[in-house]
Amino acid sequence: MEKVVISARKPNTAGLGLRQAGVRLNESGSIDIDATLQTSVAGIYAVGDSTGGWMNSHAASAMGVAAAENALGQSNDFPFDLIPRGTWTFPQVGAVGLTEEEAEKRGFEVEVGDFPYPVNGLAMSTGEVDGAVKIIMEADSQEVLGVHIVGANATELVGEAVMALQLECTADELAHTIRVHPTFSEAMMDAGRDAAGWALYLPPKS
Repeated sequence: MEKVVISARKPNTAGLGLRQAGVRLNESGSIDIDATLQTSVAGIYAVGDSTGGWMNSHAASAMGVAAAENALGQSNDFPFDLIPRGTWTFPQVGAVGLTEEEAEKRGFEVEVGDFPYPVNGLAMSTGEVDGAVKIIMEADSQEVLGVHIVGANATELVGEAVMALQLECTADELAHTIRVHPTFSEAMMDAGRDAAGWALYLPPKS
């Protein structure tokens, strides 16, 4: 019998005297922060699980760097949209940025490209053929808005997707990158080609 175990998490902010210090909390108990990670009290910053959100350790580490820099005089917004998500299932899952539905709700005209693992050379040679790479892009500019990966090494490949979004990469620019063959990373390039409309190993889009 297979079981799925789900465990919820919540910010552990009780007993810290935050309200007495004037730090505003959200209904969930998380600390309310602005785009620079500053709380409702000037000069006090908060990061990580205490602020809610995805509650990932890599997000907390990046927030810590950003908060320290802002506390020392900078005023940079933290890129919440660039926090990657990963799940170490079989196959793995990795994602960053917007889903199709989220992009459409924000008013983007969306086009999608994808590339199935069974067509990837390394996936075929290692028997890791379950999965695909999916790219969400804005139709006119071809800017990549989100990348979703299910398959072997997805939690590694999503790092490439973070870089693509951070540099405001277009699907065609991603499509023109050069990859070692055979590697799983070729699926990122080939998904970009499909999104840009010139996939080499897939049937033409109708």
